Amino acid sequence: MLLYKVLSLADDIIGFHCSSHPLNEFLVKSALTHQNMGFSKTVCVYDEAGMLVAYYTLASSTIEPDELPRGVTRGSPGYKIPTIVIAKFAVDTRFSGQGYGTEIFSKILEVISTYLKTAPLSARTVTIDTRDAESQDKIKSFYRSFGFTEYPENSGQMYIKASKIKNLFS
Repeated sequence: MLLYKVLSLADDIIGFHCSSHPLNEFLVKSALTHQNMGFSKTVCVYDEAGMLVAYYTLASSTIEPDELPRGVTRGSPGYKIPTIVIAKFAVDTRFSGQGYGTEIFSKILEVISTYLKTAPLSARTVTIDTRDAESQDKIKSFYRSFGFTEYPENSGQMYIKASKIKNLFS
């Protein structure tokens, strides 16, 4: 059983190590500051022994309509498209290859689905940033398996329509 907990000063994050230096640095140096400033929210995921298995960071943003295919922007009022951003997602190397990535990412999508169904705010897409990933091809393949598509200009970001996320957990 995994425990999902919003990052706080009490969390022991120093020993976390994934294959991406920028993701390691973000967790230790920036995640709590960004959270306290209201830019994002970071969730730490622990195993039953209290070991930090993974973390993810969510934020909200907007996308220019011309950055997405017409099928996503059809019917939009012509201004920026609201999106939920999975800004960071990393699994500690000690836990890689054991299915935690798939399990935790599914939980992230379930959390987003619940938010989209119940919160008084909306989003047209869910976006994930892959630019900090060590292995671009491997990570993009992982996210494609959940239905994500690369932005047309291949900016290192991928997206999925929010309606698809909502329907996954109906």
